[in-house]
Amino acid sequence: METVSKVTVGIICGGSSSEAEASRSSASAIVAAAKRRFRRVLTIELDSKMPEKLLSAKIDVAFPVLHGSPGEDGTVQGFLEIMAIPSKVLARGRRNCEVQKGGMGAIPTG
Repeated sequence: METVSKVTVGIICGGSSSEAEASRSSASAIVAAAKRRFRRVLTIELDSKMPEKLLSAKIDVAFPVLHGSPGEDGTVQGFLEIMAIPSKVLARGRRNCEVQKGGMGAIPTG
């Protein structure tokens, strides 16, 4: 598939949970797939510098790939909402967030 999108995608991964390495591994596969479709795909570590990284990168959409808290409890998604950064994951549930079916295809391409 040819890269057609001008959208900048920020893949958020890692963090300090016990599942951080699993998150980074999952993100690596998603980054590889996303790079086939989007011109600019950035990996952003979940750490104290994440807010400034998100702002300086001028991403159009965030794709959190986080295992464990604070990725599965809606904290990161709520933070992205406050920053007015669209996020492609998730519908907040009572206990955790669930990835929507359909994968990266629903990210805007314009």
